[in-house]
Amino acid sequence: MTQPLRIYTMINTLTYNASTYYRLDVPLTTMEELGLPVEPIVDNGDPTIPNRNRILAVCQSDINLLYQPVSPSLREQILRLDSLFPAKTATGDWHYPPSFICDTDDNLFQVHPMNPAYRTLGIRMPDGRLLREGDEVGVVDQTGARRVLWKDGVDGFNIADNLLKLQSYRDILATAAGVTCSTPRVENYVRTESGNDRTFISPNMVRFDHYEPVDLRPHPDEVRILWQGSTTHFEDFYDIRQSLPLIVRRYPHVKFMFWGALHPWIIQNMPSDRFRYIPWCNYAEYKLRLATIGHDIAIAPLRPHRFNVCRSAIKFYEAAVLTPPVAFLGQGGGTPYSDEVLDGETGAIWDTPQQFVEQLSRLIEDAPERKRLAANSRDWLSEHRDAMKLAPRLYEFYREVRTRKQRDTPLPTPEAWATRKQELLAAVAAQLANTPVPNGEPADAAVHA
Repeated sequence: MTQPLRIYTMINTLTYNASTYYRLDVPLTTMEELGLPVEPIVDNGDPTIPNRNRILAVCQSDINLLYQPVSPSLREQILRLDSLFPAKTATGDWHYPPSFICDTDDNLFQVHPMNPAYRTLGIRMPDGRLLREGDEVGVVDQTGARRVLWKDGVDGFNIADNLLKLQSYRDILATAAGVTCSTPRVENYVRTESGNDRTFISPNMVRFDHYEPVDLRPHPDEVRILWQGSTTHFEDFYDIRQSLPLIVRRYPHVKFMFWGALHPWIIQNMPSDRFRYIPWCNYAEYKLRLATIGHDIAIAPLRPHRFNVCRSAIKFYEAAVLTPPVAFLGQGGGTPYSDEVLDGETGAIWDTPQQFVEQLSRLIEDAPERKRLAANSRDWLSEHRDAMKLAPRLYEFYREVRTRKQRDTPLPTPEAWATRKQELLAAVAAQLANTPVPNGEPADAAVHA
């Protein structure tokens, strides 16, 4: 009988977001629902849980799965886990120490200055130049005025601290027993930065049953165009900023819908009745909210700079998964959309502002074409991104990591185990008595080691 694969991970209920959903929650819950021999040990981030309990949960697992860990202290904990050796359980079976797997779907070494995460991870200019102590990062606005976005040592932006975090992240990637990556580009950066080739491409998975098939009223006299996103996409609209008012003037029946962030310069040339702003919501509400918007076209501008090219085509997936599916128009030029959207088959792609206007005009004017592209995109999604098909492959990767750990970790001799067992029992007794262990280290340290 196959022993369940015990996977420890942290899914913090307070910070639950799209990354948590796609990279951790969907794969693990799908494995369970498929009946695969897996036992997730989920840490919800409750601050009242003693750290000792978390350490015990990690040590009892086979896989310690964490999403983009950058903490230097976490690196030390991972090294301690790697120093553990097998121990016998109460049933007399050998339990091997856990293997650490890191998951990533962003290139943290190339965070763009327009991204709020730059405060704690920014170390480079958009062109890739490494920042030095005392540097500042700025932009020139439409009036030609220079505005400083980030200055070393100001408002929590510290280049030295960010370099330390990313060096820690690089070391964690290098020592991981496996790294799961969302795209080939992400896998490439992991291998280039860390030298670790124990990687596995696990695309973001879609659960069709997580999106309600809401029956919405038809709107034959209006074409609704949706953009959704956070402030991290601020610069993505810049190239097409003049195209949106042009579309509004050309097609009186078009209405733009902006969900999430809204920047005044994007809508300044639009009549107020030609767009609608939808405030952002908690991720727990997100999928149902998306299913009730009732848009006809989804657009996704994404400037192809160093950070963006490692993103995933989630906006494409979320247009195709709806009932009915929605026609998708995404920016190309090396973005994830140009990698995954088949122009003219499963969606439309543009590279220049002129192409954006041409492609969007075609979709607005041709309702049957929108329907054809949307239907094809849903078929593609079912074939290539259905979690029910992808989760078993990821499970096999996890299982192979456990098998490799058991194969490469030698068991202690009976004599060595007897000695080590007495040391562990003494450490536990000292811990319970709240007294130092024989070697003078705090009791917690004995458990960690």
